[in-house]
Amino acid sequence: MKNLNSKLKYLLTLLIILLIPTLYAAPIKSTPVTKNIIIPILCYHRVIPNANNIYDVTPETLEKQLRFMLDHGYHPITALQFMNLRKSPRLLPDKPVVITFDDGSKGHYQNVFPILKKLGLKATFFIYPSAVLSRESQKYLTWTELSEMVKAGMDIECHTLYHPFLVHVHTNISDPKYLQWLDHQLKDSKKILEKHLNIQVKLLAYPFGLFNQLIEEKSIAAGYEGIFTVNGGTNSLNENSMRLKRMIVNRNTSTAELESFFHTQPLPLAIISPVDAAIVSSYPVIKFRLTGIKLPKVHIQVLDNQADLYPDANGDYAYQITKSMNGFNLIVVSGYDDHKNYYVSNWCFDYLIQNPTNDMSKY
Repeated sequence: MKNLNSKLKYLLTLLIILLIPTLYAAPIKSTPVTKNIIIPILCYHRVIPNANNIYDVTPETLEKQLRFMLDHGYHPITALQFMNLRKSPRLLPDKPVVITFDDGSKGHYQNVFPILKKLGLKATFFIYPSAVLSRESQKYLTWTELSEMVKAGMDIECHTLYHPFLVHVHTNISDPKYLQWLDHQLKDSKKILEKHLNIQVKLLAYPFGLFNQLIEEKSIAAGYEGIFTVNGGTNSLNENSMRLKRMIVNRNTSTAELESFFHTQPLPLAIISPVDAAIVSSYPVIKFRLTGIKLPKVHIQVLDNQADLYPDANGDYAYQITKSMNGFNLIVVSGYDDHKNYYVSNWCFDYLIQNPTNDMSKY
């Protein structure tokens, strides 16, 4: 429970950071090909009338937000459409926004699906198949319901087998039992979805957004062509397909905050250390350099550690972490240019204290 609370605290902190500042039902204007195309990706969770959890959204709020997007010229698309269309950017709609829903709750069929059909939209649902039933259920999604959604053009993708923490602070990443378990989560979940729904699953969303280089390598080996995190920020057309960023929408997210997020620019930078998704055993010195842009200063935040940074004589930025940062750590670098445009970039590292063996009952 203590570990779970720490992860929830991380997600809540991430939400605060992010809120700082078919195909289509109607004819859409294609996007001019420029290197400044922004691709925001939204991540919803439960959509239920009684939204009592921070990650819950009511059906009324969801519909209001989708209508806001349509009224302001945004074009919601699925994650799979984005992955396919980014190869031919002239075919992207004007002002695209990728809509995703994680976990596969009953409300996705009962509440989200009807709203999407009413508005003529499609979205991506990241499902973990252990929570899908073959029999009728008032509480859980069924394969029959998912099949109906697939036939209506919804995009069903993978969220592992049963939504576990894929890594813990004390995980021994060389333990053969752990590596076998990881393959089970990534490969078998994909096969189950494909078998039951007669689809090809190409995309993965990490449970809780937690990953490292080993998990990414295993995911690629499992056959995924795109991987979605909750490392907030918008995406450029040349974004790494295995580290796509999403913003978590919560019950307090306003349309004004969505609009602000849609205008957030990816901050171009060169990572010096630690490399993205690195597995480390000591607190790293964070080093990076801005590329192709000059900002008066940047702000860095790593959980509770934060500071304003200025470049040294070589144009490099450096920040030493001093507090205990065990486990997954998201580095968020942000700043404003002289025209008050807001830029954000992020990457992560995983600080592990590895045990000689793993207690696989905890996985």
